[in-house]
Amino acid sequence: MTLRDYDTPGRFGGEEFIAILPGTSGEQALTIAERVRAAVSKLEIGLENSSQVSNVTVSLGVANLVPTDSKAESIIDRADKALLKAKQMGRNQVVLGD
Repeated sequence: MTLRDYDTPGRFGGEEFIAILPGTSGEQALTIAERVRAAVSKLEIGLENSSQVSNVTVSLGVANLVPTDSKAESIIDRADKALLKAKQMGRNQVVLGD
């Protein structure tokens, strides 16, 4: 299992997803994100009209809610910047935002 029963995943844009992890520290969130990354990398996706399979990877940006966050956009912005950094580092990475 990659997410816990009380975590809330959802689609957040075209090919972006979000997961709300209540009561979770930055280190715990990184551990959960790494579990998700590892699980995705083990998937084999069948190609349409072919017997071939393809593997996929995922890059993840992680951010914590901090007391100065007055709007949801603040934490989303930090997670998005961490995601960009993960992609710049070569993809298939997990990065904790500032």
